[in-house]
Amino acid sequence: MPGVSRTNRCDGCKRRKIKCDENWPTCGGCARAKTTCSGPPNPHTFVTHSPSNQAAEGTPEPSGITNRHGSLVLLQSQRLHGSDSCIGTFCLYSSTSSLGGNLTTSADRIAARLAAMLTHDAPHDMMFQAGYLKYLPARLSSSPALRDAVALMCSAYANFQRGLPTNQVLNPTIYGKALRSLGRALDNRTCVTAETVAATTIMERVEILFDAGRPFHRARHARGIDTLTRQRGPPKLDDEFDVQLALENHATLICQWTVDGGDNFFLRSPWKEFVDRAAVSAVGVSEKRKDVYAIGRYYVFWPSLLQDFKRLNSERDEPTRMAQAERLGRIVSALDVDVRAKGDCLLEKAYKLGSIKQRADPKTPIGARYDIACLDSLQLLVSYAMWAVICNRMIHHLRMVQGLAPSPSPDKDHRNFCRQIWMCIPYIQELGGTTSILFVAPLYLSYEGATEELEKQYLFDYITEVTRKRGRLMENLQNLERLVLNTARAMAAREELAH
Repeated sequence: MPGVSRTNRCDGCKRRKIKCDENWPTCGGCARAKTTCSGPPNPHTFVTHSPSNQAAEGTPEPSGITNRHGSLVLLQSQRLHGSDSCIGTFCLYSSTSSLGGNLTTSADRIAARLAAMLTHDAPHDMMFQAGYLKYLPARLSSSPALRDAVALMCSAYANFQRGLPTNQVLNPTIYGKALRSLGRALDNRTCVTAETVAATTIMERVEILFDAGRPFHRARHARGIDTLTRQRGPPKLDDEFDVQLALENHATLICQWTVDGGDNFFLRSPWKEFVDRAAVSAVGVSEKRKDVYAIGRYYVFWPSLLQDFKRLNSERDEPTRMAQAERLGRIVSALDVDVRAKGDCLLEKAYKLGSIKQRADPKTPIGARYDIACLDSLQLLVSYAMWAVICNRMIHHLRMVQGLAPSPSPDKDHRNFCRQIWMCIPYIQELGGTTSILFVAPLYLSYEGATEELEKQYLFDYITEVTRKRGRLMENLQNLERLVLNTARAMAAREELAH
């Protein structure tokens, strides 16, 4: 039955596929791995209650959305054992007495599968961290496009976890059905719903993670998200689902525009005001997630900076080129100062809360690693370090354009921020799943910061491992290294991205 735990192992032992001695609060396996133990499993599943006994003793008060079979709700108070991180647990409250009667439609069965994955995998897999996902189970019956996109996501993730060959992860029958359903939903361009945008968003995530045949750096469905988001406009701040969907797509669209260009409407009203307000006051978003959004807001300037640098790099008139370099230097330096003040403050808070801890690690050439309490803290740390590296390399490039002597301070800062990214690698490796795939771009960016051969080999071996897992490993590893270096330089506007 979906959602029912078949083992008493903690999450860490299940991921590492070892026996758990169940010596909680910290089992032997997690103690030896020096990771936070999740404790005993909490075997929630879909349960039935008549309307008269929903408030019975021991039954949580539901808060969710009602569909035609009952209420599929998120219980807000579940916490990870040994951590202050919240995860979602789902139950289906229904007026029927038979569980089988609740899952008569394909939408209900897919909702059950998604809810089970959210409960089991959300704490350790980035694929299920998107805030809007918890609202989807109760919405599948109203949108065939969303239902079939979620079915594809669940199928692909399960195949990926089972270790199927890359070319078998995406089931062509399920993929084709999802594409056709999305196409029918898009035919009605006069009334684009949030569910249609969510379906397109899920298709883009599936494409990024599991489609080994797509071009590097590109996702076809990202263009669809751009068109639909522009057409619908910013959501109302009291619509939790729509707001969190828009905030998650903020990052997707920024990445799309950095690669292919485009009109960055987040810099203009009314989108600018929406992002500024929603990132700090969105309902249903944890404080740690808001910290991630606070750093993510700086990335809105990335696409336009890349375009400005492109014009600078192609400028042949020397006085004009120098004037452009001076202007860009002021802009990037101001952003660098601002993000460091914000990022240092947020990281200091995370250190005090124990969400991020540093310790020695002789197993890696870096000599140290981070122990991180949850994925939001990981994303905060990496997002901050990545943006700091981008600003640093842009400033370095501008100094070269202006003929200024190299400064030791920026080079030292560059290495320190790259090192912060590298210290996350052991934690990301422990998580497994899709997290390593979604965090490969910061590793590309930081590759130039490796000045010692052992560091460089450590990073390249890990990048090679992730690339092999994605089914995109090149026969000539020198070509892979060239791709990594080109991507790193393109992210900081020092080269054109190779196509």
